[in-house]
Amino acid sequence: PFVGGVTTDLFGWRWNFAYYGMALIVGAVVARSLDDPWEVQQIPVVQRLREAFAEVSIPANAMVIGLGSLAFFVMFGVFLTLIPIHLHETFGLNPTQRGMVAAVPAVTSTATALVVTWFRVRMSAGVMVAIGLGVFGATFLAMGLGSLWLLVAAAAVYGLAEGITIPTLQDIVAERAPEHLRGIILALWVSGLRLGQTAGPLVVGVAIGFWSTGTVLAGAGVLVMVVAVAVGTSRVLPDGRPSLDASL
Repeated sequence: PFVGGVTTDLFGWRWNFAYYGMALIVGAVVARSLDDPWEVQQIPVVQRLREAFAEVSIPANAMVIGLGSLAFFVMFGVFLTLIPIHLHETFGLNPTQRGMVAAVPAVTSTATALVVTWFRVRMSAGVMVAIGLGVFGATFLAMGLGSLWLLVAAAAVYGLAEGITIPTLQDIVAERAPEHLRGIILALWVSGLRLGQTAGPLVVGVAIGFWSTGTVLAGAGVLVMVVAVAVGTSRVLPDGRPSLDASL
């Protein structure tokens, strides 16, 4: 976000699309260096899909995919779409300043994600996800109702929740999936994420046509906190903790 903001100020917003060309370089490196021990599979694809959908229909798996969609909905809809508009309309920040604020969660999110296994051996995945969603909601509420400095502080805390929630949900999906179906189930998980990523900006865009950005932020915060309470009290997500050796 910071680089994008600086690029917009210096050269115009269209030049940000040039960064997508880096994907071609990364793709070429991966194609040359990634080991791909592919083997011909004798099981029909339709059968594998049928088995995968049966796994996904299990309540815990369905909830994890749904929560992943919700997490990406709020990440891309509320934070990445709504916050820059809120910063511009409410506080008058320019693109570079908005990019600096949007980059704050990246630091805390990365730091938390690197030590997520430390949390996993001390509390259940369900508790971690519920706490993460609750922090999501609380930070959105603070961003919508508070000052600029409170918003920046809330953005840092939001990053902590992001670093806990997303890796934990992905761990649950990978751990619960049978080995022969793991690739398909992870593909379905990613599809759910992309659904939330697409729907979030669309829904938020409609919402700010009716209400102020602060109202939408506060409303989103309340709704996410309600979901967090529901997740925490439902006991659908796994209660177990991985062993310390397994986490290492």
